[in-house]
Amino acid sequence: MESLIRQPRNDRTSSARVVGLISVAVLGMIAACSMVLQANQTHQALLSTFSEVDSIRSVFVQWKLEQGKEYETIEEEMFRFEIFKQNYLSMLEFNAQGHSSTQGLNQFSDMTKEEFQARFLNIEPEIQESVEFNEYFGSDVLPTTWDWRTRGVVSPVINQGTCSATWVFAPLWSIESYYAIKHLFKLTVLSAQQVIDCNFRNQRCSGGGSPTTTFQYAVMKGLEPESDYPYTGRDGQCNYDESLALTVISGYQTLPTKRPDLLQNAVFVTPAMVYVDGSDSVFQNYAGGVITQGCGSNLNHLLTVVGWTQINGVDAWICKNSWGTNWGDNGYVYIAMDKTANNGAGVCGIYEIDMIPV
Repeated sequence: MESLIRQPRNDRTSSARVVGLISVAVLGMIAACSMVLQANQTHQALLSTFSEVDSIRSVFVQWKLEQGKEYETIEEEMFRFEIFKQNYLSMLEFNAQGHSSTQGLNQFSDMTKEEFQARFLNIEPEIQESVEFNEYFGSDVLPTTWDWRTRGVVSPVINQGTCSATWVFAPLWSIESYYAIKHLFKLTVLSAQQVIDCNFRNQRCSGGGSPTTTFQYAVMKGLEPESDYPYTGRDGQCNYDESLALTVISGYQTLPTKRPDLLQNAVFVTPAMVYVDGSDSVFQNYAGGVITQGCGSNLNHLLTVVGWTQINGVDAWICKNSWGTNWGDNGYVYIAMDKTANNGAGVCGIYEIDMIPV
């Protein structure tokens, strides 16, 4: 009887052990399957990452060919590729967000933001006294669009290259157009190299410099045609020839700050030089469309405003830059004519400091 009573207990114990072993086995199989799945997912993620990197590397190789880029060492190329990759991914993300401007690859795509700023954004705002401001050029009715390029008084875009003489180009181009307008729309391309070599009040191609000294130099010495004193993009000996110099302007005016209405009236008479903030990627990587936001008013660069237009319903200034036709929209950037941005300073601070030749 006793054995009859103990037997079922043994059966129950055995059954429990079997169930336990089965459970352990099942759990082990689940864990193994989970590990295999995770390993597979990790593998797929790595393959995807490698595929993305390979894809970007192909873009990088093509970009190097187009830009004529060469690096001295493998380490330098790897370093530049990492910067390029981050910039490229940032551009793709920006463009996917549907902004009014677009970003794209250019000669600055392997540069960090800090490098770009140090090399190309080295103008410090400086307001100097000029002749008393005159509103004679005011107009009650202005056209919806105005573009001095269509009137043949705007010279082709150039690439300043490694010469950081931004203080020369924007004021010079405003002088160029002013002189052409005054001479029956006959354009004479003027010498930037003369101002770089002979205006000793600035740091030449080393950066910095004041655009007001370009205006002042043009008043005092006159400017030679580009054909007589061509651009080299580096510091050189002053070879000024007074007999070739043209009397191009008698002075310049600084427009009242934060007055977009006066800037527009001024540009209706002659292209103007403006300070802007080019610090952000929206400017460094700009490829087209209208910049409406994404830059402040930390003034560090100069542009020449040659008119205004409408793009997809947005009123925009047409601004000539000195970074070549591979940057921006064939060398130009369109900046929104927003009167309220940056507390009235305008998009990228375009209404802070504006100047015109007279």
